[in-house]
Amino acid sequence: MGQQNLIIFLLLMDYSLCSASDVSIPDDSTAMAILAGVLNPMHPSWSQSSTNCQWPNVDCDAIYHVVKINLRGMSLTQFLLPEFPNLPRLKILDL
Repeated sequence: MGQQNLIIFLLLMDYSLCSASDVSIPDDSTAMAILAGVLNPMHPSWSQSSTNCQWPNVDCDAIYHVVKINLRGMSLTQFLLPEFPNLPRLKILDL
């Protein structure tokens, strides 16, 4: 009986850890909306009606986190942010 309780306990712990890690992963859409709002000029194809992973020059990983943003060649005139939006999985920002 003790071994069955241990197995059940371990399964429940594994499930709760997986659930907790899913909840703690931030959604990149808010950060990308902030970024899109401060770009001048804004990327013409970045639209709030589509998800940021569908935007041109934005690459996402398999679970829809932004990993690359390419702003090269956009002739940005302003890029003023007191703090860059939180994109924890962003690996490449090409300006």
